[in-house]
Amino acid sequence: MIPTPHRDITFHAFDDGGVLHRTGSHRLWVLNVTAATLWCLLDGQTAPPALARAYGARFGLTDAAASADVSKLLATFERWGLLSGGAIEDYDEAPAGDPSARGPAPARATEKIKGLPRETFALRDLFFSIAMADQDLAEQWRMLFRHLGPRPQPGPAAAEFAVLQSQTGNQGLFCGWENGVAAQDGLARNEIFPWLVYRLFAHGMAGLGHRLLFHAAVVAKKGRAVLLPAPSGAGKSTLAAALTAAGWAVLSDELAVIDPQNPSVEAFALPIGLKDKSVAPLAAFIPGLADRPRHVRADGVGLRYFTPPDPPPDGRLPVAALVFPHFRPGTTTRLRAIAPLAALEHLAVTGSSARPLNAEDIAATLGLADRPCYRLHVGDLNEAVAQFERLQT
Repeated sequence: MIPTPHRDITFHAFDDGGVLHRTGSHRLWVLNVTAATLWCLLDGQTAPPALARAYGARFGLTDAAASADVSKLLATFERWGLLSGGAIEDYDEAPAGDPSARGPAPARATEKIKGLPRETFALRDLFFSIAMADQDLAEQWRMLFRHLGPRPQPGPAAAEFAVLQSQTGNQGLFCGWENGVAAQDGLARNEIFPWLVYRLFAHGMAGLGHRLLFHAAVVAKKGRAVLLPAPSGAGKSTLAAALTAAGWAVLSDELAVIDPQNPSVEAFALPIGLKDKSVAPLAAFIPGLADRPRHVRADGVGLRYFTPPDPPPDGRLPVAALVFPHFRPGTTTRLRAIAPLAALEHLAVTGSSARPLNAEDIAATLGLADRPCYRLHVGDLNEAVAQFERLQT
């Protein structure tokens, strides 16, 4: 069978490889130089034996070695859905399941919500209101969200939340209401804020279909932003929180919101959720962090929320650099520059745009990788902050 590239694939060449994108997909495939070479040899007319001979000639390989490489690469291309007739294999970027969904909850409106004092906050251009029957919880919320409000409500809120006593009659549990509907009953006191933050994140994401999104923290100083793209658990939130002690503002803890028309980043500034394992390393940067209320997500992960002292800047900021952090206590802290293709490889697995990428998105992503890019291995947080401060942006 003649291997034929899918007609909707576009190839972007780099000195040390290339990047593929398939129209209708929301991911990129990063190829090293050998894979990129084979891809360029695919013309829809040449059979695998002849491909192997041409491939082997390029790299000085024996016939057996070239044939093995080509067979493996073609199988990979086919698995990825890049060859004609193949079904696309994409990253599963849909949520693994709403962590707030833990069994049936009452779904009926109640008069109890009426009459409760409500306050309005703004996340980007999304206005939401919240009412809490428990005044201690309400005060904690105001402190955490002081950078987003309270704000005058310009009109109907995009989302209205309320936290009331549980409908089960258990005085130690609560019910979360969303837009007049009992959305989650049986919440323990320390589960309320994670549920609310998740719902706000979901509402905020729903309004960003026109933006290019990456799973990343974003920090800024002197009018220039640095992206910290990384998968969960890599330490991006810990590093972002530590950088606030050095005067960096935090635009986002989880999501880099990029305007693809003029690659710049916008704030998405929910409070930073710091997991239990981050408390000790951050002790010198955020005094009293261990004494803050400990909250528990639906997946059982414990965290403490932190609102940086400096509010995020308004408007959009140019992206000066990308830093890909990897936290591993006890190892040598090391910051090293990486090539654009390596940066794209990291970016490809942190993309969070659930819609198909268009040509504008691809150009913006390639442009981001063309900025100064670094890999930061974090063994000691103090040294990591010091090296970060010396970035050439």
